[in-house]
Amino acid sequence: MEKKKIVIVECISSSANYIRDIVDEGYEPVLMELPVPEKEQQISRIWHDLCIDEFYLSLYPDAKPPRIIRASRNYEENLEMVRELDPVLVLPGGDEGVIIATRLSHDLGLVSNDPENLPKMRYKSVAQEMLRQNGIRSIHGKTVSTLEEALEFYQSLSSDRIVIKPIDGGASVGVHICDDRAGLEEAFFGDIASARDRNGDSAEVLVQEYIDGDEYVVNTVSCRGVHKVTGVMVYKKILLPEMAPLYYTMSTISPESDEARQVIDYTLKVLDAIGVEYGPVHSEIMIDEKGPVLIEANCRLCGAMMLASWQDKVFGERESRTSLRAYLHPERFLSDTRRILMDAELTGIIRFLILEKERFVRKNKVAEAFRGIEGFEYAFGMRDGCLYPKTVDLSTTGGMVYLAHRSRDVLQNSLELIRKIELEEPERIYDV
Repeated sequence: MEKKKIVIVECISSSANYIRDIVDEGYEPVLMELPVPEKEQQISRIWHDLCIDEFYLSLYPDAKPPRIIRASRNYEENLEMVRELDPVLVLPGGDEGVIIATRLSHDLGLVSNDPENLPKMRYKSVAQEMLRQNGIRSIHGKTVSTLEEALEFYQSLSSDRIVIKPIDGGASVGVHICDDRAGLEEAFFGDIASARDRNGDSAEVLVQEYIDGDEYVVNTVSCRGVHKVTGVMVYKKILLPEMAPLYYTMSTISPESDEARQVIDYTLKVLDAIGVEYGPVHSEIMIDEKGPVLIEANCRLCGAMMLASWQDKVFGERESRTSLRAYLHPERFLSDTRRILMDAELTGIIRFLILEKERFVRKNKVAEAFRGIEGFEYAFGMRDGCLYPKTVDLSTTGGMVYLAHRSRDVLQNSLELIRKIELEEPERIYDV
């Protein structure tokens, strides 16, 4: 008997964990790949190879490679293609997959969020406006399509510092912190050019006031409008000469800490304001002297290539499995009265490697370079034989090292060793 299918739209990064969990639930996973602009096809191929071949199939070498279908740019064609599969669920894997997965689910009569809420769930400026309307603290900003509009907003601020970013997306791609008009102009033209590649002349970017504070992650899964917390983490950033602040580590923290309680309470209000009823949301919240405020909410699993086995150790359960339970077994999900599901004895840290200049890497040796340090779980880098760009955001990191241990002191010593190797012995990491 043919198995019922679950479709994952844009299966990238940690959403590859869905594949094995879907199989374990007795369903067949089907991956829908989205069309990408010609100039992005090479990097898209790299991410596919990394997520499926290295991330998933290396973990489960005996697993059957999942079926892949390729979406067209015509929604009706995609709807009919998926309708023929007769799936029980259509889930977003990445940011670009949120809109099409939600529309497909709705049009096929499957469990999903309301497509009318997509602007609030997908676009940063709309989400901020919904917070303002609901009396929840938000960031002052404006969506602009011309430099004149951006400069007008800049001049209205009391601070010299301003943030410019894409209207959607994640991984800090295209995010710039500017301290003067010249920096704003340069960032605007770069971001608007990227936006026009995707959206034509109607492209827009978002300019916002600068918020200075510590940035936290709150991962949640929702079912019928009931939200549960699956993980809380905090970013640490470093500032290198002539570069914007770079993500350095991403660490789990106790959900019982004062900071975690603040961001959890705030995040649950955000989810209601933007209309989330089902599925995972990866929210990034900053705390400054005024308290928590939303940076962005991404309606999909947390990324950062987090293997299921690592998540089980540092969160208590992988987010993909919790998400499937909310969709497939709602009564079981709702019968658990806990608001916070995060329950683990180990602290987890992701260390993002930094390349201060681009280099062609013949062989990536990230795993071998750090395998002997205490708390080491696994590591990832990009594929061999390609150009590694200068690190400017999470998408251009030189690699990721994943640690887990009971002692934060042990993990701190391991982080110092990683930094020493990164600075003094880069040849141990990259064969150039």
